[in-house]
Amino acid sequence: MNIIIRHNTMSTTNKNNNAEAETFAPVCISIDNEKRNDWEREIRALLDDCTLEIEAAIKTANIPLNKEIVGDCLTLWKREVRTPDPTYKPQGWGKYLKRMIVSYQWEHTENIDAEFNKQLEAMLQQTPSILHEQLKTAVDARKELLLEQVLKVKNTYDHRRISAKLCNFFDISSDGHIIIDEKKFSAWLDDKCARYVRTPEGFKVYQTQKQIAEALTKFKSLLRNVETPVTRLFIETSDDIVRPITFDFDTYAKHPESTHTHN
Repeated sequence: MNIIIRHNTMSTTNKNNNAEAETFAPVCISIDNEKRNDWEREIRALLDDCTLEIEAAIKTANIPLNKEIVGDCLTLWKREVRTPDPTYKPQGWGKYLKRMIVSYQWEHTENIDAEFNKQLEAMLQQTPSILHEQLKTAVDARKELLLEQVLKVKNTYDHRRISAKLCNFFDISSDGHIIIDEKKFSAWLDDKCARYVRTPEGFKVYQTQKQIAEALTKFKSLLRNVETPVTRLFIETSDDIVRPITFDFDTYAKHPESTHTHN
């Protein structure tokens, strides 16, 4: 009987590399300040334009202005839903066609729904059963009015659909207004506009490039009267080796200023 022994082909080095990759935390290496300024300007303008109208709509609907309700207002949307019409009976060539029923469904309104349901339950307990359906209709109409008003505000001001991003850093002031949490907003902008290195290999490349830049800066500080970019004083050969270009080092090197002593 032949016994075949299979060895684990993963070396200790590979295991270590995999472990390093799994534990490596992304490193922020730069922030695009121009992009950051654009985002900040656009979001502050959006907040100024729409928050007063959203606040007014919430208060008119007679529900609390809290973070949960405002969060729904910033993210809610109306989605079109198409379903086949079961009553449609096509004839002739039309038997291959379907007639669709179009309806609309609100999304991201869980907290608003819960608040209106809570109010409705409290009202039903104090109202004769004969008026329950009428009461439900009135509450549904009040909720629908709020949702439509908020959606209209978003359609008017939020052309890029960025209002949902406000959920990352908005707050409610002590006097009941929607405001920006400046600390969270700054952190969000930095993260949004940052460039990260996400792997150990990428970080090594970044570190090496940084060291080369420092070395080239030092190299440039040793030269005088050189109009050519210092990177052109190196050449990459066909075998992928970077070599320096020789030139008149003495002529272009910076020398200490001569000191003359006068008697």
